[in-house]
Amino acid sequence: MSFILGISVVIRLLALVWALRLWHRIQDWRIGFLGAMVALMALRQTLTLAKKGFGWPPQLSAGMDEIPGLLVSILVLLAIVFLGRMIADERRRSAELLVTNRELERQIARRHQAEDRLLTLSQAIEQSPESIFVTNADGRIEYVNAAFVRDTGYQPQEVTGRNPRLLKSGRTPKATYRSLWKALLAGDSWEGELYNRRKDGSECIVRSIISPVRDAAGEISHYVAINQDVTEKKQAEERIRYLAYYDPLTGLPNRTLLMERLNHALVQPRGAANKGALLLVNIDRFKTVNEARGHLLGDALLRAIGERLGHLLHDDDTVARLASDEFAVLVRELAGSDDRAAARVKRIAERMLEALREPVDIDHEDIYVTASLGVTLFPESAQENAGAILRRADTALHQAKAGGGNRSAFFETGMSHWAEQRFQIERELRQAVTNEELRLFIQPQVDARGRLAGAEALVRWQHPQRGLVPPGVFIPVAEESDLIIDVGGWVLSEALKLMARGDMAGHPFHLAVNLSPRQFRVSGFIPWLQDLLESTGADPSHLTLEVTEGLVIQNINEVIARMNEIAALGVHFSIDDFGTGYSSLSYLKRLPVHELKIDRSFIQDAPVDEGDAALVETILAVAEHMHLRVVAEGVETEAQAAFLNARADVIHQGYLYGKPEPAEAWFERWFGKAAG
Repeated sequence: MSFILGISVVIRLLALVWALRLWHRIQDWRIGFLGAMVALMALRQTLTLAKKGFGWPPQLSAGMDEIPGLLVSILVLLAIVFLGRMIADERRRSAELLVTNRELERQIARRHQAEDRLLTLSQAIEQSPESIFVTNADGRIEYVNAAFVRDTGYQPQEVTGRNPRLLKSGRTPKATYRSLWKALLAGDSWEGELYNRRKDGSECIVRSIISPVRDAAGEISHYVAINQDVTEKKQAEERIRYLAYYDPLTGLPNRTLLMERLNHALVQPRGAANKGALLLVNIDRFKTVNEARGHLLGDALLRAIGERLGHLLHDDDTVARLASDEFAVLVRELAGSDDRAAARVKRIAERMLEALREPVDIDHEDIYVTASLGVTLFPESAQENAGAILRRADTALHQAKAGGGNRSAFFETGMSHWAEQRFQIERELRQAVTNEELRLFIQPQVDARGRLAGAEALVRWQHPQRGLVPPGVFIPVAEESDLIIDVGGWVLSEALKLMARGDMAGHPFHLAVNLSPRQFRVSGFIPWLQDLLESTGADPSHLTLEVTEGLVIQNINEVIARMNEIAALGVHFSIDDFGTGYSSLSYLKRLPVHELKIDRSFIQDAPVDEGDAALVETILAVAEHMHLRVVAEGVETEAQAAFLNARADVIHQGYLYGKPEPAEAWFERWFGKAAG
């Protein structure tokens, strides 16, 4: 029976070792407790064996007493093994449950994030400044945001369940709807302009983007429409486009449209015995009438004269207003020989003179005026252009006015007095550049408080015999020849020297300089300007180059590229005489322009003339929309200044704040002798 005792001790020791091993791995108190019990049992058995001794002849009863202990040892060992596996399984399930709980927590967190994003998106849509509505697949409105209510006047309950066609005005072209449905039926988005009608019956133009929304199965379940009200923008564009080709006072074509039609008439096929004619009409002593009776009467008189001229012509002919008191008449078809064509246009000129001698009834008062006409036939050659025709008519007009007015004059080859005079000016002007007879004049530009905001550089000609020659006499001659390049280069050079002088004296100022289209297109102009900026040390960011709208009519991409290259030097650009030429927002937004300059002809009567006021307000709206500075030239009265200041932050230039004066005198007056 000593063998049985030994086996029992061994099993208990194994149970103890197994229990300790499991406790070390699992760290569970239950295993530790069983291990302690096994240890006590093993100790007890060890003492018993020590007492009895191995090899001592045991009694049968004493040996039989050890059999239950052996069975207990075996059961304890099995219990430890099974308990260990049970605890391990419990630990594994706990770990798996922990992983499951963590994944569930992550899923809940993701759902909360998605809900937050959905809430943010919902708030963004609801607070979006763009009008948004959502329809189901059948085209019934299910949702509209606050901007939709604001723009259309419809409340959500008034449109929910209805088709968006309730917004149709009937002005949207059918082709637009065909394009829209073609895109949507193909599952694509559509973008375009729609003419809609608000609840109050007023029409609006919207830039719309309509896109399909698909469900989880990929099927279209909804459509979302995002609409931007572009009515005011379109109206401004139409106004600018109208002003590009029509005179705002009379509604007649302006110089730009006349020249286009004249060029078109030149390229039309015509027989050898088929001529056209251009007549320039200038109202005699209109300035006297305007000053004596006021601008309102003068404007009414110009409108009446424009209408009267139009009644004398055929539909294919054109009456245009070129300047304050000057009109042009384009007669396209004069069949027959040159003599017959000349006789016919002479009769037309006589009828015009007779019609203009008739009194004009304005506010129950008869106003009497006369006119001078300059007439020329065209074409004289296959290479003739519109500019040459206009110059011939202008030469004839000056001849008529030189003869006392109230008459017509035909351009003749021998009619060269005016042309000779212009030639003389050109010849002497070439010498003036070489002989340093040009003078730099400066006119200040101020803000609403009268503080200096900049200035414009102007040129005068100090002729040795004629004295100070105004620019209106020699600049047109220079523009028609390459002299404008030399004159413009001199002005730019002197202007930059003056700017650099101000910088060195601690009085930096902005200076605007007119840039001729001829000068702009010279191939070496940009490197010349860069060298000039470096040699003078003038700050390029203080230089503004004024260009006319006519500069961008041709080769727009080339013009933009050259302007961007100049702007890269730090130089700013201003559109001079804005509104009198080819004003186009589509071009304007592509140009690196920082400033718009309103022509003096619009400022003069803006406080009292609704047409001019509307035009100025339109230009100010365009400038504000495009974040451009505005300079108004020709501000001569407090009323004009108040009109501008009441509508926008405008820079003023005009006699009210200072006449052009020699650069030295201007510099000393604004910055003092110390700056010199």
